[in-house]
Amino acid sequence: PEYREVYEQRTLDTIQMFEDQGIDVVIIEPAPVVGPGRDPLKCLSGATFLEECEFRTNQVPTVVEQIYRDAAEADPNVWVLDPDRELCPSFPVCDVVVNDMVVRWDHAHITTTFARSLLPWLEAELDAQAILE
Repeated sequence: PEYREVYEQRTLDTIQMFEDQGIDVVIIEPAPVVGPGRDPLKCLSGATFLEECEFRTNQVPTVVEQIYRDAAEADPNVWVLDPDRELCPSFPVCDVVVNDMVVRWDHAHITTTFARSLLPWLEAELDAQAILE
């Protein structure tokens, strides 16, 4: 509970700092959580088949995702984008390779190449939600 309160307050303070400068806020949620002790890239380096490295993630929003979503619901100048289905097209099952690109370089971070591939999705989301108007 204490973690949530601190994280939520820091998030709201950061949003307020941007809004005080007249800046709207777009938050991209973190990548789906990899299970404890799993390292997709390390698995990939020793796997015979890609399927050996896929993992199942929880479909319930994390505490952080919920904080972001609550902030967006309460403030019309805040938007939250959820990349889960881009990172894991078979969500809640996540593959280590999507569209011939390695998705993650560790349990929490996506590769630069894969991040760049998300640009069309990001542009489409910004347009669909009329964020840049």
